[in-house]
This record gives sequence, structure tokens and C-alpha cells, in this order.
Amino acid sequence: MLFKSNLTKVNVSFAISVFGGLGMFLVAKFRIDDRRVELLRAKRKLKDQAQEAQKRAEAEAAAEAEMG
Repeated sequence: MLFKSNLTKVNVSFAISVFGGLGMFLVAKFRIDDRRVELLRAKRKLKDQAQEAQKRAEAEAAAEAEMG
């Protein structure tokens, strides 16, 4: 027989539930971290696009000033 007493059964099931809860916590944490990284990448991409648009607008304004 695998279990000698009811106390051993309780200890084993408690350990299983603790490790299961820890595993679920870690999975949730990594998912949250992944989303945070995705959001930071999107924010950086938007910032880069805004800088490019500003540079283009300044270049166009300088070109118009030279022509006009």
C-alpha cells in the first residue's frame, strides 16, 4: 500500500495543491510579464513613429522655406 496512514494522504495532497498553486501563480506571472513587454514594445514603436513623422514634417518645412 502506498499510504501508511491518513496523515500521509493529507500531507501528500497538501503538497500537490501547494505546488499546483505555485505553478498557476508562475504561469500567470509570466503571462502578465509577456503582456507588459508587448505593451512596452508597442509604446516604443508609437514613439519612434511620432519622431519619424516630426522629422519628416521638419524636413518638408525646411524644403518649403528654401523653395519659397
